[in-house]
Amino acid sequence: MKSEITNQAANISEMSNLQVIEECGRLKFSIAQIVALLRYRLTVQEKNQLIINLKTPCTAEYEAYETGYVQADFELQRALHTQAMAGGKGAKDALDGLNEEQRRQVINKALADKFGLEIEE
Repeated sequence: MKSEITNQAANISEMSNLQVIEECGRLKFSIAQIVALLRYRLTVQEKNQLIINLKTPCTAEYEAYETGYVQADFELQRALHTQAMAGGKGAKDALDGLNEEQRRQVINKALADKFGLEIEE
């Protein structure tokens, strides 16, 4: 287990900032967590620009985060769906998990659309 953690840390150091941001999207990290993760790579001015870019559609940073975020949701729902369709042990739990995740996403989208609230995952 410890060697896995060490390998992951080494992999992060080999990743570009955009790759790190995409992985953070997959993990639904907040902007503050992303900046903290990249803090040793960035100047104060670059940190401020990163915050702006993460909030601005069509920037590379925004797109990388959104790509990771959407891919993670897709993979989660696909895995739950596959498990539910396979039947057998755990199928009901997988179906319940899939339904709960889809319900959560609908509620969060409605809150964002109606009130402009961004719900942290």
